[in-house]
Amino acid sequence: MGVLSMSTMSCTGIVEAPDEGAGSSTGVAVCSSNVYWKEGDKISDLMHPGGACNACHDKTPTAPNFTVAGTVYPTSHEPDNCNGVTGGVVMDGGMAEIAIVITDRTGRTLPPIPVNSVGNFKYEVEVLKPFNVKVVSKGKENKMMMQAPHGDCNSCHTQTGEQMAPGRITMPQ
Repeated sequence: MGVLSMSTMSCTGIVEAPDEGAGSSTGVAVCSSNVYWKEGDKISDLMHPGGACNACHDKTPTAPNFTVAGTVYPTSHEPDNCNGVTGGVVMDGGMAEIAIVITDRTGRTLPPIPVNSVGNFKYEVEVLKPFNVKVVSKGKENKMMMQAPHGDCNSCHTQTGEQMAPGRITMPQ
């Protein structure tokens, strides 16, 4: 693989503190981790949690476009660039402690997609759309109620929710 190069233009900006708006009962969004991405567009699997991955990558010809990508959070209204849940632990049998499971339109279930240390996940192999998706962790699951029309998950699962999404992708309770 070659070296990936990205422009310095930021697609989501750098958030230094939580945004006010939809969130907790006080009306203020809270970054549960209290840790923010502050590395601009430095290439990393940890970059811009909460940002719409492909919407940004589409603007940079050398950036990969993922078939499915997004961020898992502990609550529904976390601000962009706030680190999400801490995944990355692989349990017995090779299943990640926190993973995304996709069943494509033909009924084929793909291998679980692990969630990394800031909550980000990505998948680069073609997925037949629309597809069913769920977050699984420790025997519990959080299913998306409708089929996903595309895989740029954070473009709908924003801090306040777009296109009928209730907010962020969250862990099963």
